[in-house]
Amino acid sequence: MLLSIGMIVKNEEMYLDRCLAALKPILDNIDSELIIADTGSTDRTMEIARKYTDNVYRFEWINDFAAARNSTLDRAKGEWFMCIDADEILGSCDDIIKFFKSGEYMKYQTARYTQRNFTNAELSDYTDFLVPRLSRRKGVRFINPIHEVLTPFDLPTRMLTDIADHYGYIYTDEKTKQDKFRRNTELLEERLKNEADPPMLLYLQLYQSYNVCSDEKRDFYLSEGMKKCREKEDVVLVPFYGEKAAYLYYKKDWETLVKTADEYFALPSNYRPVPLGTDAEIHLFKGIALSNLARYEEAISEYRTGIKLLKDIITQDLLTTDMLLYCFAAAKPTNLTVFQNDLINCCMLVKDYHEANNTLQQIKLDERFNNTNEDKAKLKLEFTIMDGIDDYSRAELLYSQLGDYDRGLLQAFVRSSIERHKEPLRLIEFFKNIYKDEPMMTALLDVLYAHFSTGDCRKQVSRMVADGYGMYYELLYFMLAEGQDMHQLLTDSFDLNAAVEFCRNQFENMQQVVESYPADELNTREALLAAVRIYEAFMISAASDKNDIDIVFTAWGKTAARLCETEQIDGLPAQVIAAAIANNVNSARIRKNYKVCVAGLRLLFKTYPPAKPIIAAMNEKIQQEYAASNKPKQMTEMEALAQTVKDNIIILIESGHFQQAAQLLEEYSALMPDDPEIDVLQKQIAQ
Repeated sequence: MLLSIGMIVKNEEMYLDRCLAALKPILDNIDSELIIADTGSTDRTMEIARKYTDNVYRFEWINDFAAARNSTLDRAKGEWFMCIDADEILGSCDDIIKFFKSGEYMKYQTARYTQRNFTNAELSDYTDFLVPRLSRRKGVRFINPIHEVLTPFDLPTRMLTDIADHYGYIYTDEKTKQDKFRRNTELLEERLKNEADPPMLLYLQLYQSYNVCSDEKRDFYLSEGMKKCREKEDVVLVPFYGEKAAYLYYKKDWETLVKTADEYFALPSNYRPVPLGTDAEIHLFKGIALSNLARYEEAISEYRTGIKLLKDIITQDLLTTDMLLYCFAAAKPTNLTVFQNDLINCCMLVKDYHEANNTLQQIKLDERFNNTNEDKAKLKLEFTIMDGIDDYSRAELLYSQLGDYDRGLLQAFVRSSIERHKEPLRLIEFFKNIYKDEPMMTALLDVLYAHFSTGDCRKQVSRMVADGYGMYYELLYFMLAEGQDMHQLLTDSFDLNAAVEFCRNQFENMQQVVESYPADELNTREALLAAVRIYEAFMISAASDKNDIDIVFTAWGKTAARLCETEQIDGLPAQVIAAAIANNVNSARIRKNYKVCVAGLRLLFKTYPPAKPIIAAMNEKIQQEYAASNKPKQMTEMEALAQTVKDNIIILIESGHFQQAAQLLEEYSALMPDDPEIDVLQKQIAQ
């Protein structure tokens, strides 16, 4: 027989059926057996177990987990042995099956898989631990009555890719949690008390147990354990440092975390004779701490080293015994992309675009982009890096591999990079090659080329509109920037409000472009009407974000007033009449006739209710100006001081101290000779 699977159970009906069902593919595909020792269940545990195996038996509990597990070893017939907990459910066992069916097992002595330890019912918090669970059976035994381990666990060892979800740290009630905690700590402390030379691992296990429920005991075993490890020069000091780093991380004690990491890396070579898995853990934690302390250059160095070691863990080039003693909180395969992104963020903060680019190349696109709103920020970062290194070759990769949603975002950032680039025409030619199969993007690039080469893209815009691409919102920005007649763009198919929102989000200088639009140079009715519409749409959008619309409000009114001078008012749309009223409001505002301003805004709303957001914003501004113009004049600091001196002179006069009053008044007169009250005070002193 190739494999024996052994487990011990007690009152495990909550998870046992799912656990055994997940193991069934192994039993079905490999010459194997399942052995289950029950240590005293009072629920349906044994009934569930017998659905999957006949090899179920009672084991009298003697407060010794190793003894219970060894009873399954004693019954095993397989060349290999695998142990598993009843509250542990393999999401897949494909790699385990492949390991044995392919004959790969013949090259190894042991194997491990990832145990994902969930700590909350929502399954959002967890740690990953490479559990030593499979070994050649001959000559191995479980040791330790609590936190039992299979020994010897020899090299070479194979790290399997299968992941088992472990629910043992999710408690249905506080009593269950406390009972389990009490049972574990009592067994551990009994060993510590009774053994003449207890192993340092006991201190580590006690720290790990008390880390859940007792701050005082946790701190004691952390301090005492590390102290004794140093005295004995015991390598268990290494995982102690890993646990301490994680503890300081959760406390957000960044300064102490950096000092602790430095202590760890200064340990003598007998503790760290070769690179260890814990090295990755400490480098990454130190990177987090330095980043939070805004020491970004140092954080970059730590992240770079930690990520390299984490990759070695993932590829199994770095597998050391310290990794078997505690759960890594940072150096987990699932965290690789997280730390790569952290490294990129630090690089961006110090403008190290080349290092950011090198890291970015290491992240698979399917891990980075997933057709969600988050992709916009990621693409912005991508193009910021490309701008920083002036190399846009990655844009071609993004275009070829991203989905339709992200391609749409990609086009917007292409245009932004062209606009910012010192040589926009060269960049346009580069992107034309990438987008040669995208007619609409090619047309927009033609618009951009004309805009940056001649400052006149009217022909290209007309062609885009004629070809049915008039809904392309960027056209609004470029035509405004060139001061062009906008009426040809504002067709029925062009969503002006959406275009304004888009351009305000995409172009940082959109407000300045609108404010600078030379509407006073427009001569045709259609061009002036288009300008009025654009001003209105922009103000409604900007007012909703509490942006200042003062300059555009003035331009709106002046443009409409020009129309009213040359057109019959009866033939003009309501929005033009309303804008002309806005011009009258501005005139009254210049004269500080705020009553006329308010009356004008009321008439504007009555004439054209859709302008309500504009009216509300301007009414608030006018009310503030009115309140400021009627506010009592505030004393200057000098005026306040002068009044204080005069009050003191009056007090001296009233109290009969005329000589002191006269001396103070003389000093005051030298400073404020034009104060008319000086004569009055002199007369009071003379009387």
